[in-house]
Amino acid sequence: MVKESRRELFSLQKSYRRLATNPSPDDFVLMDNIHNEIRENLEKKALAKSPGKHERNVKDLSLIAKTAMASTKASQARIPFLLHP
Repeated sequence: MVKESRRELFSLQKSYRRLATNPSPDDFVLMDNIHNEIRENLEKKALAKSPGKHERNVKDLSLIAKTAMASTKASQARIPFLLHP
């Protein structure tokens, strides 16, 4: 699956670049469709890399959010002008 998705992404990117060099009005619709396909493929790839992502419960997600907020506050504490510009 990895090689297939990589080849598919590469071919989509190649066709997008070909259309983007000198696009006609009709090409913009095709470019939008290709952009959406690339985005869907990347989302599938990301979900495949993180199994069980959707099975996490609310407690785990809140812990992740609290950790991110604490990290942000710690970074701001090191740079005082970020707190009071």
